[in-house]
Amino acid sequence: MNHHSPPESLLPPEPDAQVGLVFRRLAGVRETYGEPALDRAVRATLVTLGRVAHEEAEAQARHLAERLAPPRPGVRVTSTARRHDADAFETGEDR
Repeated sequence: MNHHSPPESLLPPEPDAQVGLVFRRLAGVRETYGEPALDRAVRATLVTLGRVAHEEAEAQARHLAERLAPPRPGVRVTSTARRHDADAFETGEDR
């Protein structure tokens, strides 16, 4: 989150309402400051949307790459691994 983002309490919880808020803000810029300001606001909004979409795509690609990466060599510890009694190794006895 950057310093220009509104606090979470100012955002409506529903995604459709959040999109509506963006349109209301853009309409407010047009009414208050005129067409040139609206043009700048729309361009800035599109740049921001593009940046966020790019960041999300990179995050999803990293997640997918981690899931599809070949297993790392070495000892793998799992919760279902076969357990051995340490004493059995020392004495050579199986329990």
